[in-house]
Amino acid sequence: MLDEREHEPAPKAASLGTQAPGPLVATETRPESDGIVIAVSGELDMATAPALRSRLLELLASPISALTVDCDGIEFLDSAGLTALMGAAAAAEEIGVQFKLVQASRQARLVIEIAGLTEALGLTSPESDDEPDDTVPSSAA
Repeated sequence: MLDEREHEPAPKAASLGTQAPGPLVATETRPESDGIVIAVSGELDMATAPALRSRLLELLASPISALTVDCDGIEFLDSAGLTALMGAAAAAEEIGVQFKLVQASRQARLVIEIAGLTEALGLTSPESDDEPDDTVPSSAA
């Protein structure tokens, strides 16, 4: 379903679902460290969650120390999507791989927080997602 050339230096994208609108798209990059960042966009629902879960489990089978899921582009997240993410998080914990979600869209963050899964999914706070610091500089005080 996805291009399996995960060790190439260039990012790749693949559609993980066929339900319109908003199929799930995942783009993988391998950062400088020994981890993988996978950016997910579209709808993470019962139609697309199984494919994403499978892909995350495949990535966890790689020799990595961390798997980060960038959720900035998630437009919709339902319980099937949460289950897929929880399955990957549990598998990562079982093998000692750090699993975390970053840059969660407002919609995705709200669903995760309401479900009480913020800590279980390693969801970072918006402040730690490398967002610009919008504090007032000390010279302006």
